[in-house]
Amino acid sequence: MSRENNTKPVKDLIFKGSRLHSMAKTSQLFAKIDNTVMTALPSMLSEYCETRSYIETVLTLTTFSNAVATQLRYNTPNILSKLRRLNVFSEITRIDIKVIAKPKERLPPQRKGNRVPLKNYHMLNDTADTISSDELATSLRSLASTLQNFDKNKA
Repeated sequence: MSRENNTKPVKDLIFKGSRLHSMAKTSQLFAKIDNTVMTALPSMLSEYCETRSYIETVLTLTTFSNAVATQLRYNTPNILSKLRRLNVFSEITRIDIKVIAKPKERLPPQRKGNRVPLKNYHMLNDTADTISSDELATSLRSLASTLQNFDKNKA
């Protein structure tokens, strides 16, 4: 059996005419643009928004918050003024601000069958009855109750 050899030397991948080289250059340019935009924004807003694109003469910023979008819109004339002083943005005509949905956080998968056995509730309550410290006994009873309620809510 002969194997097809699709591997390319690394120097061919990063050669100036390659797609990878072009993508790397675009990424570096965008990183510079993003960094420049973030420094032009008011510091309290820069951490809540992202540079989405700079196509032709329109800069697009995104945020997850309507309040931040409102502040960006209010500050747009000042931001445009700061950006126009820079060579990269000398032709900028406007800033579009878009509010986007916040990505859902991934929660760890729920384990199945991790219920606390009923005997453990009784053991915690029985132990609380034998302890001389009222504070510790109360804490154990509270723990037993919490675990029992947790199991009821999961079922």
